[in-house]
Amino acid sequence: MIIILGFAVKFLICVILLHAAMTSQELHFNPLGKLVASITNPVYMNMLKMTKKRSDTLAPLFVAVIAVAYGLTVSFLSSSGIVWGFFYAFDDVLRFILMFYVVAVLVGSTINRFGTTTYSTFFYRIALPWVKLTRSFINLPGNAVVLPALVVLFALFVVMDSFFHLGFYISTTGAVQIVPAIKGAVAGGIKVLIDLLGLFTWLIIIRALMSWVSPDPRNPVVQFVIAMTEPVMEPFRKIIPPLGLIDISPIILLVVIYFVRIMLSRLIGLL
Repeated sequence: MIIILGFAVKFLICVILLHAAMTSQELHFNPLGKLVASITNPVYMNMLKMTKKRSDTLAPLFVAVIAVAYGLTVSFLSSSGIVWGFFYAFDDVLRFILMFYVVAVLVGSTINRFGTTTYSTFFYRIALPWVKLTRSFINLPGNAVVLPALVVLFALFVVMDSFFHLGFYISTTGAVQIVPAIKGAVAGGIKVLIDLLGLFTWLIIIRALMSWVSPDPRNPVVQFVIAMTEPVMEPFRKIIPPLGLIDISPIILLVVIYFVRIMLSRLIGLL
Protein backbone atom coordinates (compact mmCIF):
# COMPACT_ATOMS: atom_id res chain seq x y z
CA MET A 1 0.00 0.00 0.00
CA ILE A 2 2.82 2.40 0.88
CA ILE A 3 4.53 1.65 -2.45
CA ILE A 4 1.35 2.48 -4.38
CA LEU A 5 0.98 5.65 -2.32
CA GLY A 6 4.57 6.57 -3.18
CA PHE A 7 3.89 6.25 -6.90
CA ALA A 8 0.81 8.47 -6.57
CA VAL A 9 2.75 11.11 -4.62
CA LYS A 10 5.57 11.17 -7.18
CA PHE A 11 3.07 11.46 -10.02
CA LEU A 12 1.44 14.48 -8.37
CA ILE A 13 4.80 16.14 -7.75
CA CYS A 14 5.77 15.56 -11.38
CA VAL A 15 2.49 17.14 -12.51
CA ILE A 16 3.02 20.18 -10.27
CA LEU A 17 6.56 20.75 -11.54
CA LEU A 18 5.52 20.32 -15.17
CA HIS A 19 2.60 22.71 -14.72
CA ALA A 20 4.99 25.36 -13.39
CA ALA A 21 7.27 24.87 -16.41
CA MET A 22 4.53 25.14 -19.04
CA THR A 23 2.98 28.25 -20.53
CA SER A 24 -0.77 28.82 -20.58
CA GLN A 25 -0.83 28.07 -24.31
CA GLU A 26 0.98 24.77 -23.81
CA LEU A 27 -1.48 23.77 -21.09
CA HIS A 28 -4.32 24.33 -23.57
CA PHE A 29 -2.90 22.99 -26.82
CA ASN A 30 -0.01 20.61 -26.11
CA PRO A 31 -1.10 16.96 -25.53
CA LEU A 32 1.06 16.63 -22.41
CA GLY A 33 -0.03 20.10 -21.31
CA LYS A 34 -3.69 19.12 -21.63
CA LEU A 35 -3.09 16.09 -19.40
CA VAL A 36 -1.35 18.22 -16.79
CA ALA A 37 -4.06 20.89 -16.93
CA SER A 38 -6.82 18.30 -16.53
CA ILE A 39 -5.27 17.35 -13.17
CA THR A 40 -4.24 20.78 -11.87
CA ASN A 41 -7.04 23.07 -13.09
CA PRO A 42 -9.77 21.58 -10.86
CA VAL A 43 -7.59 22.44 -7.85
CA TYR A 44 -5.80 25.61 -8.93
CA MET A 45 -8.55 27.35 -10.84
CA ASN A 46 -11.84 25.89 -9.56
CA MET A 47 -11.06 25.31 -5.86
CA LEU A 48 -8.30 27.80 -5.04
CA LYS A 49 -9.19 30.42 -7.69
CA MET A 50 -5.52 30.95 -8.54
CA THR A 51 -3.93 32.47 -11.58
CA LYS A 52 -1.22 30.61 -13.46
CA LYS A 53 1.47 32.93 -12.09
CA ARG A 54 0.29 32.51 -8.50
CA SER A 55 0.12 28.71 -8.70
CA ASP A 56 3.61 28.58 -10.22
CA THR A 57 4.99 30.70 -7.38
CA LEU A 58 3.41 28.40 -4.79
CA ALA A 59 4.52 25.16 -6.50
CA PRO A 60 7.27 24.46 -3.89
CA LEU A 61 4.69 24.94 -1.12
CA PHE A 62 2.31 22.46 -2.80
CA VAL A 63 5.14 19.91 -3.03
CA ALA A 64 5.91 20.44 0.68
CA VAL A 65 2.23 19.96 1.61
CA ILE A 66 2.10 16.72 -0.38
CA ALA A 67 5.27 15.52 1.38
CA VAL A 68 3.75 16.25 4.80
CA ALA A 69 0.51 14.48 3.86
CA TYR A 70 2.62 11.57 2.57
CA GLY A 71 4.45 11.40 5.90
CA LEU A 72 1.22 11.43 7.92
CA THR A 73 -0.28 8.69 5.76
CA VAL A 74 2.83 6.51 5.98
CA SER A 75 2.84 6.96 9.77
CA PHE A 76 -0.79 5.86 9.91
CA LEU A 77 -0.29 2.84 7.62
CA SER A 78 2.90 1.58 9.27
CA SER A 79 3.61 0.54 12.83
CA SER A 80 7.00 2.26 13.01
CA GLY A 81 5.82 5.56 14.42
CA ILE A 82 5.42 9.10 13.17
CA VAL A 83 9.15 9.90 13.16
CA TRP A 84 9.96 7.02 10.83
CA GLY A 85 6.90 7.84 8.70
CA PHE A 86 7.98 11.42 8.10
CA PHE A 87 11.61 10.45 7.53
CA TYR A 88 10.58 7.81 4.98
CA ALA A 89 8.26 10.22 3.17
CA PHE A 90 10.64 13.18 3.05
CA ASP A 91 13.59 11.03 2.04
CA ASP A 92 11.53 9.35 -0.69
CA VAL A 93 10.27 12.68 -2.03
CA LEU A 94 13.74 14.21 -1.99
CA ARG A 95 15.18 11.26 -3.91
CA PHE A 96 12.46 11.57 -6.52
CA ILE A 97 13.08 15.30 -6.90
CA LEU A 98 16.78 14.58 -7.43
CA MET A 99 15.88 12.02 -10.10
CA PHE A 100 13.40 14.41 -11.73
CA TYR A 101 15.89 17.26 -11.99
CA VAL A 102 18.69 15.01 -13.22
CA VAL A 103 16.40 13.88 -16.03
CA ALA A 104 15.40 17.50 -16.65
CA VAL A 105 19.04 18.60 -17.02
CA LEU A 106 19.86 15.70 -19.35
CA VAL A 107 16.76 16.02 -21.55
CA GLY A 108 16.89 19.82 -21.53
CA SER A 109 20.48 19.75 -22.76
CA THR A 110 19.39 17.98 -25.96
CA ILE A 111 17.92 21.25 -27.28
CA ASN A 112 21.41 22.54 -28.07
CA ARG A 113 22.38 19.44 -30.07
CA PHE A 114 19.26 17.71 -31.37
CA GLY A 115 16.68 20.49 -31.57
CA THR A 116 13.38 21.04 -29.79
CA THR A 117 11.03 18.14 -29.09
CA THR A 118 7.70 17.81 -27.30
CA TYR A 119 9.48 17.24 -23.99
CA SER A 120 12.85 18.94 -24.24
CA THR A 121 11.40 22.47 -24.02
CA PHE A 122 9.64 21.77 -20.72
CA PHE A 123 12.63 20.06 -19.17
CA TYR A 124 14.92 22.81 -20.45
CA ARG A 125 12.90 25.37 -18.47
CA ILE A 126 12.86 23.14 -15.40
CA ALA A 127 16.64 22.64 -15.52
CA LEU A 128 17.50 26.26 -16.34
CA PRO A 129 17.67 27.51 -12.70
CA TRP A 130 20.19 24.78 -11.84
CA VAL A 131 22.25 25.56 -14.94
CA LYS A 132 22.25 29.27 -14.09
CA LEU A 133 23.25 28.48 -10.50
CA THR A 134 26.15 26.38 -11.73
CA ARG A 135 27.26 29.02 -14.21
CA SER A 136 27.29 31.62 -11.42
CA PHE A 137 30.53 30.08 -10.16
CA ILE A 138 31.59 27.85 -13.09
CA ASN A 139 31.16 29.80 -16.32
CA LEU A 140 31.08 27.07 -18.95
CA PRO A 141 29.52 27.44 -22.42
CA GLY A 142 26.85 25.19 -23.93
CA ASN A 143 26.48 21.63 -22.75
CA ALA A 144 29.86 21.70 -21.00
CA VAL A 145 27.91 22.91 -17.96
CA VAL A 146 25.71 19.79 -17.81
CA LEU A 147 28.06 17.59 -15.77
CA PRO A 148 28.90 20.35 -13.23
CA ALA A 149 25.16 21.08 -12.92
CA LEU A 150 24.52 17.41 -12.10
CA VAL A 151 27.29 17.51 -9.50
CA VAL A 152 25.69 20.60 -7.94
CA LEU A 153 22.33 18.82 -7.85
CA PHE A 154 23.86 15.78 -6.18
CA ALA A 155 25.73 17.92 -3.64
CA LEU A 156 22.58 19.87 -2.70
CA PHE A 157 20.68 16.60 -2.33
CA VAL A 158 23.36 15.22 0.01
CA VAL A 159 23.25 18.37 2.15
CA MET A 160 19.45 18.38 2.45
CA ASP A 161 19.12 14.63 2.95
CA SER A 162 21.87 14.69 5.57
CA PHE A 163 19.69 17.02 7.65
CA PHE A 164 16.78 14.58 7.36
CA HIS A 165 18.99 11.69 8.44
CA LEU A 166 20.45 13.77 11.26
CA GLY A 167 16.99 14.71 12.51
CA PHE A 168 15.94 11.08 12.39
CA TYR A 169 18.97 9.99 14.44
CA ILE A 170 18.42 12.73 17.00
CA SER A 171 14.72 11.85 17.33
CA THR A 172 15.29 8.12 17.69
CA THR A 173 18.61 7.87 19.57
CA GLY A 174 19.13 11.33 21.02
CA ALA A 175 22.63 11.40 19.56
CA VAL A 176 24.05 13.77 16.93
CA GLN A 177 25.43 11.32 14.36
CA ILE A 178 26.80 13.55 11.62
CA VAL A 179 28.97 11.01 9.77
CA PRO A 180 26.26 8.31 9.56
CA ALA A 181 23.82 10.99 8.39
CA ILE A 182 26.13 12.07 5.57
CA LYS A 183 26.85 8.45 4.61
CA GLY A 184 23.13 7.69 4.52
CA ALA A 185 22.48 10.71 2.29
CA VAL A 186 25.33 9.82 -0.10
CA ALA A 187 24.09 6.22 -0.27
CA GLY A 188 20.59 7.48 -1.05
CA GLY A 189 21.91 9.65 -3.87
CA ILE A 190 23.89 6.77 -5.32
CA LYS A 191 20.75 4.60 -5.22
CA VAL A 192 18.99 7.27 -7.27
CA LEU A 193 21.77 7.05 -9.87
CA ILE A 194 21.47 3.26 -9.91
CA ASP A 195 17.71 3.52 -10.44
CA LEU A 196 18.25 6.05 -13.24
CA LEU A 197 20.71 3.73 -14.95
CA GLY A 198 18.16 0.93 -14.65
CA LEU A 199 15.56 3.13 -16.31
CA PHE A 200 18.10 4.12 -18.94
CA THR A 201 18.74 0.44 -19.66
CA TRP A 202 15.10 -0.08 -20.59
CA LEU A 203 15.07 3.06 -22.71
CA ILE A 204 18.06 1.80 -24.68
CA ILE A 205 16.32 -1.54 -25.23
CA ILE A 206 13.18 0.25 -26.41
CA ARG A 207 15.29 2.48 -28.67
CA ALA A 208 16.96 -0.58 -30.21
CA LEU A 209 13.58 -2.21 -30.83
CA MET A 210 12.26 1.03 -32.34
CA SER A 211 15.04 1.00 -34.91
CA TRP A 212 13.52 -2.15 -36.41
CA VAL A 213 10.05 -0.68 -36.99
CA SER A 214 10.82 2.95 -38.07
CA PRO A 215 8.25 4.71 -35.82
CA ASP A 216 6.81 8.16 -36.48
CA PRO A 217 9.47 10.66 -35.29
CA ARG A 218 6.71 13.14 -34.38
CA ASN A 219 5.25 10.74 -31.81
CA PRO A 220 5.78 12.20 -28.29
CA VAL A 221 6.84 8.83 -26.86
CA VAL A 222 9.37 8.33 -29.65
CA GLN A 223 10.71 11.84 -29.10
CA PHE A 224 11.09 11.21 -25.37
CA VAL A 225 13.01 7.96 -25.88
CA ILE A 226 15.30 9.60 -28.45
CA ALA A 227 15.86 12.68 -26.28
CA MET A 228 16.85 10.49 -23.31
CA THR A 229 19.15 8.10 -25.17
CA GLU A 230 20.71 10.03 -28.06
CA PRO A 231 23.18 12.13 -26.02
CA VAL A 232 24.87 8.92 -24.83
CA MET A 233 24.32 6.67 -27.82
CA GLU A 234 25.75 9.12 -30.35
CA PRO A 235 29.32 9.05 -28.92
CA PHE A 236 29.17 5.25 -28.68
CA ARG A 237 28.25 5.03 -32.37
CA LYS A 238 31.33 7.10 -33.23
CA ILE A 239 33.60 4.87 -31.15
CA ILE A 240 32.07 1.50 -32.07
CA PRO A 241 31.50 0.99 -35.81
CA PRO A 242 28.55 -1.16 -36.95
CA LEU A 243 29.04 -4.76 -38.02
CA GLY A 244 27.66 -4.56 -41.52
CA LEU A 245 24.10 -3.32 -41.13
CA ILE A 246 23.94 -4.15 -37.42
CA ASP A 247 24.60 -1.38 -34.88
CA ILE A 248 26.18 -3.08 -31.83
CA SER A 249 26.76 0.15 -29.88
CA PRO A 250 23.55 -0.32 -27.80
CA ILE A 251 24.78 -3.75 -26.69
CA ILE A 252 28.16 -2.36 -25.62
CA LEU A 253 26.43 0.52 -23.85
CA LEU A 254 24.19 -1.89 -21.93
CA VAL A 255 27.25 -3.85 -20.81
CA VAL A 256 28.94 -0.64 -19.63
CA ILE A 257 25.83 0.42 -17.70
CA TYR A 258 25.64 -3.02 -16.09
CA PHE A 259 29.18 -2.76 -14.74
CA VAL A 260 28.69 0.86 -13.63
CA ARG A 261 25.64 -0.20 -11.62
CA ILE A 262 27.66 -2.98 -10.00
CA MET A 263 30.43 -0.54 -9.11
CA LEU A 264 27.95 1.93 -7.61
CA SER A 265 26.29 -0.84 -5.60
CA ARG A 266 29.67 -1.88 -4.20
CA LEU A 267 30.42 1.75 -3.40
CA ILE A 268 27.29 1.87 -1.25
CA GLY A 269 28.57 -1.21 0.58
CA LEU A 270 31.77 0.65 1.45
CA LEU A 271 29.94 3.57 3.06
